[in-house]
Order: sequence, then C-alpha cells, then structure tokens
Amino acid sequence: MLICPIMTIRNEFCVALHDLVATTDHDLNPQREGALYFQRMVANERIRARFLRVFRRIVGERGQQLLEMLDDWLNMHEVDDAKADNGQAVRTGDGIYFFQDSDQSET
Repeated sequence: MLICPIMTIRNEFCVALHDLVATTDHDLNPQREGALYFQRMVANERIRARFLRVFRRIVGERGQQLLEMLDDWLNMHEVDDAKADNGQAVRTGDGIYFFQDSDQSET
C-alpha cells in the first residue's frame, strides 16, 4: 500500500500537536495526579537573520542526537506484547521542534 507523504506529515503533525496540548493541559490542571511534565523552550527576539541557518542546523543536529539517544533508551525499556496487553505499558515520548516567526531572509 502506497502512503501519501502529505498524509504521513499531516498525521505526524496531528500527533505532535495532540501531545503538546495534552502536556500543557496536564500541567495547567490544578487537580492533576503526579508531577508536572517536562516542557521547556528557548527563544530570542533579537537574532540576526543571517544566523538563522546556523541555529536551525544546530537544532537539527543536536536535536536528532538527543532524540536518537532517547529512542534507544525507550527501546531498551519496552515491554513485550503480552505485558502491554496486561496494562503494564504506557505511551511516552519527547518532541523537539524549530520555529521562526517570520520568513525573513537567512542571508
């Protein structure tokens, strides 16, 4: 079955958006059970446009390294299918994204 790349991207976007909203909802809920979920960001409104390409590369390279390390850890701690069916498994993860407010030139 051929999967349309646009549909795959749209699905990944929807999952990422859902997870971010669910994390925010959990953290803002005064009656939540358990600790706050980890949610951090960095931003600066005074970066020269010519450095955007460098920052985006750093985010991509270091973000990829971190995600691969976290993926390895998750895979090492994965339960088998039988245990997952017994309620011993939960879905968890982490996401990293780059953002830029304008389409300013990067030169």
